[in-house]
This record gives sequence, structure tokens and C-alpha cells, in this order.
Amino acid sequence: MSFLFFLSIFKNSKNNSGSLMKTNLNKDTLILLFSIIVIACCGLLYELLIGTASSYLLGNSVEQFSLTIGAFMVSFGIGSYLTRFVQKNIIVLFFVIETLIGFFGSISIISLFYFYSVSDVYSFLVYFFIAVIGVMVGFEIPLIGRIINDIKNNFKLTLSNLFSFDYIGAMIGSVALPLFLLPYFGLIKSSILVGIGNLVVALLFGIRFRKSFSQKLLLLPIVLIFFNLFLLVGARDIQIYLEQRLYEDKIVYFEQTKYQRIVITENKEDVRLFLDGNIQFSSKDEARYHELLIHIPLALAEKKEKLKILILGGGDGLAVREMLKYSNIEKITICDLDQRMTELFRDDPKLTLLNEHSLSSPLVEVFNEDAFNFLKNSKRQWDIIIADLPDPNNESLAKLYSTSFYHYMKKNLEEKGVGVTQSTSPYHAREAFWCIFDTLKKAGFASVLPYQAEVPSFGSWGFILFSDKVLAVPQKIEIADEKLKFLSDELITSLFIFPKDTAYVKTKPNTLFEPSILTYYLESWKYY
Repeated sequence: MSFLFFLSIFKNSKNNSGSLMKTNLNKDTLILLFSIIVIACCGLLYELLIGTASSYLLGNSVEQFSLTIGAFMVSFGIGSYLTRFVQKNIIVLFFVIETLIGFFGSISIISLFYFYSVSDVYSFLVYFFIAVIGVMVGFEIPLIGRIINDIKNNFKLTLSNLFSFDYIGAMIGSVALPLFLLPYFGLIKSSILVGIGNLVVALLFGIRFRKSFSQKLLLLPIVLIFFNLFLLVGARDIQIYLEQRLYEDKIVYFEQTKYQRIVITENKEDVRLFLDGNIQFSSKDEARYHELLIHIPLALAEKKEKLKILILGGGDGLAVREMLKYSNIEKITICDLDQRMTELFRDDPKLTLLNEHSLSSPLVEVFNEDAFNFLKNSKRQWDIIIADLPDPNNESLAKLYSTSFYHYMKKNLEEKGVGVTQSTSPYHAREAFWCIFDTLKKAGFASVLPYQAEVPSFGSWGFILFSDKVLAVPQKIEIADEKLKFLSDELITSLFIFPKDTAYVKTKPNTLFEPSILTYYLESWKYY
């Protein structure tokens, strides 16, 4: 559709002005229309890049993107308004603005990450970049519109082409970041490449209209393009330096995938996994978490000759490792969104030592897809469902703790099956924990049973069992004691006792349309 739209505009321009390739006038028009596509694409990408950086560093993606886009819109409006006071040297001003946008855009993400790690000026700095880039982007379209109109002297055609190509550029930018730039280049390289886009427009514009201003000005975008290429070559080292400032231990692996940012740190024998800046495990104490997650529901499972297990999340293979300690496992199905996670923990020598090569077991099958859609579309049933999912710290994760999601779990759980979900901290995020409990109740499970224990890397951590059969506190773990590092039969009863400061509080169940858990979670964790 975009190609046909582009073609119709091209033909319209041709019909009104003759052959586009025959006169200098129409070559100028093509350069200007191409410039519109590029600047519109770059303008939108700066919004998305800064919004993504703020979401990564501060959390709450809806709030960060809303504030970022809102501030950009105001800045665009200010820039557009200020163009009414420009009466001459329009070509020179457009050239200078494009050059400055390319410079500030290129250094924006690097600057934001650096100053976030060394001072408390992040909020000021992010709005500084939004204001500077936004006001200058607001200048672009009115100025280039006036330049096109001066050349063609056809306001109607100018306005039509201006907005048409602006929308095409914005569409390209909106698709480019999630599908191409972020997965393959990451935030820092993407911002540098986008900055080069503005600088190329400035240089192309300067060369074509070089008679309109001093030739020395042409050196500015050329110098900045080489500066950006230098940044691009050193981007990985810059990224390692900036990432390292956010973590105490040495980063041994990092990758921006299509879905999340994976960081692995190492300090002597302690290996830690972080997703989007949030710790997922420490090898020093992960056995506590995973034994609690796996062996408690297994103690309540039906005594069957063969059990079918579903693990939602768990791409690190550590929950699978615990599950494989049982001899009556028929099949373990893993549904983890990010293929890079399961590949990394299946193939990396150090990480496979942690999970004991569990993801290579012939009993394991892996599906890399969204857990919500997987359960929605599945016709299978499992004896045990384990939800080893990240905390509900954004909208896309909050849906995995909703009544709708738990209804799908209920559909896919055998009649006397048992499920468990990790449920954040009943101490640090008390309302969020009990919101999960109330949501499971609302979803219609006959039994909902919470328990908790201390995991040093996380603090007090909670889990909630659910089933359509009556659940009682288990009395015995079903595997030999020597296979466990933390759990014991004597400890079990204490896990189901909640002190006064973590005891039940009534909450609003979490739904797709009213994600109450997100508010509970963010309000609680902002103090820690």
C-alpha cells in the first residue's frame, strides 16, 4: 500500500511539473521529498529510543512513553510556532537544524545512560534532550514546506506531498525500531545510526543548495558523520562501560534481543542473570527459589506413573533441572517467549553447568512464544503447571497475572492437577502478592494456597499454589533429601505461616482491562 501511495504522489508531482528527471527544479523536489521521509523517520525514532531508554532505566513503560511522547509533542508545537518568526535564510537554517539534530540525537542515549549511573540529573537531562531535539524537529516540516513551495509555487501540491511523505517516514520509523534496529543494533548503535540519517540529509541538502551559503558550513556535517562512525566502531566498548556502571559485578555477557535485554554478571563463583535490569537469579541461592517452586507442588501432585509438566517461562532451565530429579516425568513442556534465552542456557558451557544440561534432555520440548497465547490456543492438558514468569512490572507482564490468564491455566490443567506461580515478595510488595492470590480465587480455583521463604538475593519471596482439588499443606518432599540443598520435610510447615507484616490484605483482582497488580507492584517497589 505504501508503494502505491508513493507512486500516486510521484505521478501527481510529474503531471503538475513535467518529467522529474528533466529539470533541476524537479531534482530539487525529489531531494526535498526524500528528506521529508528521512527526517520524519528519524524524528519518530528519537521519541521511541528515549522512551525505551527511560522504560529500561526507570520502569513503567506506559508512564515513560506517555511522558516522552507528550513532551515531544509540546516541543514540536513550540518549534513549529517559532518558524513564523523566520523570514530569511530558510535554507541555511534548515541545514543547521538538521546538523544539530544529528549531533544531539547521536549522543542522547549515551548521555542518558552515563548520567543515570553517576548522578540524579536523569529526569532533567531526558527532558533537556526531548526539548532540544523536539523543538528542532518542530522546525523541520514548516521550513521544508516553505522551501518546496518556493520552488513549485503550488501550495496545494506542497501540502499534499509534505504530509504524505511525512506519514510514510513515520511509518518506516515505527516499524524499524522493534523489528530491525533494536534487535540487531541495540539502543546506543541505533541512536548513532539515526543521527547519521539527519546528518546525511544535511550534507545532501548542503551539496544541492551550496550556492545559498558559505561552503565552510559543509564541513560540519562531514566532521560529525565521521565522529558518529567513530562512535559506531567503538559502540560495543561504550555499551560495556555504561552497562558495567549499572551492575556491581563484572558483566560477562549482554545482548539486546527482540524482547528484552539479557545481562549476565559474574563475581568469583556467583553468576547472576538480569532481564531488563531486574535480577532473575543468583547462582549462590537460586536453589532455594527453584526448590520452592518445583518440589512443593510435586509433593501435592497426584501419584501417577507418568506426569506431564508445563513450565511457563523458565528459559534458564533451572526449574527443569529440579523437575528432572523425579523418575516419573513423561514430558516437560517449556514455553518461554525469548528464543535467545533458551538457546543461551542450552548451549553456553558455564550456564549449562548451572542447569546440568537440563534443556538438552530428551524429555524436554521447548516452545518460544507468548505464554498467554500459548495457553489460549492449546488443546493439551498437564498434570502440573509451573509459572516461572518475571514480576508484573509492566503491562505486557501484568496480563500474565490476570483472571483471563488464570482461566486459560484452569482450562489446560488436568482435573486434579496442581499449579504454582511465583508471586513476588509478600513483604516488599505485599498488595501485589495478595492481588495474585485474590485473582486466582476470582478465576475460580477451588484451592489457593500461598507460601513463602527467604531467598537472600530477593528477600522474602512468595509462591501461590492453585488447584481444583482441595489442597493441604504437604508433609513430605517426594525425593531423597540428599538431592536438595534447602528444602526439608521439617521446614515445610513453616513455609505456609505468614507473619503479621506479610499477612493477607484484601485487594482488587487483576484483569486485562483493569491491571490493578501493576499499580500495586510499582507503588510497593519504588521504595526499594
